[in-house]
Amino acid sequence: MSKVLSGGPIKDGLSALLDDPGFTYLAALSNHSKHRSIIEVSYSVNFESDVVEHGLQFSSFSYDGVDHPAKWVRPTLINEYQRKEGLLLTIGNAVNDLLRDRP
Repeated sequence: MSKVLSGGPIKDGLSALLDDPGFTYLAALSNHSKHRSIIEVSYSVNFESDVVEHGLQFSSFSYDGVDHPAKWVRPTLINEYQRKEGLLLTIGNAVNDLLRDRP
């Protein structure tokens, strides 16, 4: 992508979309599940903090030599969805602006 696209809002938006740790984590989770085995999701309770956390949790896993820690499902997915929602709107508007300006 970086060699094909010239600099500008589309390239910047796609870089922000793909280079984020949340995206990297979910891509590794998805690829591990597709090509190796499905990452276990279990109901967990954490009493170690001041506020008791509970819910579904992705188990820790390793993919492509990178270790990924266990993560709570709900906040992981909500954060990534909200992050992508704004970026996709921005990228789409930039594509529309570029196409509108073409002869």
